[in-house]
Amino acid sequence: MELGFKSNIRYFSKYSQKDNSTKKAGHHLEGLFNDFKLHVRETIRVLKTNYGIEIDKEDIKDFEMYCKDVEKLTNIFHSLDKSSDSFRYPVDRNNNNSFDYKETINILDIKELFDRSIILLKFTTSLFEKYTILVDEVEDSYIHSEMINI
Repeated sequence: MELGFKSNIRYFSKYSQKDNSTKKAGHHLEGLFNDFKLHVRETIRVLKTNYGIEIDKEDIKDFEMYCKDVEKLTNIFHSLDKSSDSFRYPVDRNNNNSFDYKETINILDIKELFDRSIILLKFTTSLFEKYTILVDEVEDSYIHSEMINI
């Protein structure tokens, strides 16, 4: 999930006109997820404001629907791993176990949320590409015309 968020943030930062802030969030899924949503929502705003490109309401609705599943999953991971280290290290910095072995979680629920989350992380750029490609074409056309005038 971390890499999916970072990849999407990198893609959308070109269009959102926001800083690619993945270093600030580090490995924390909550922060990365918030940055991801910020970049997508700002991209929607910038496309409309700066280029007159309206995103289809169904596309926005689908994005928001999948975000709810991702939010559930990131909340589960955050409750299990507040420091974003527990899934990588068996003990914390004080040599305490990363997990309380009395705690149980429903892995099937997590897997189902993860599968739905992957849809968002894998296909959001594809969904928005039909809009962002228009921006790329405008920018390329502008650069090309500037080079001709030199």
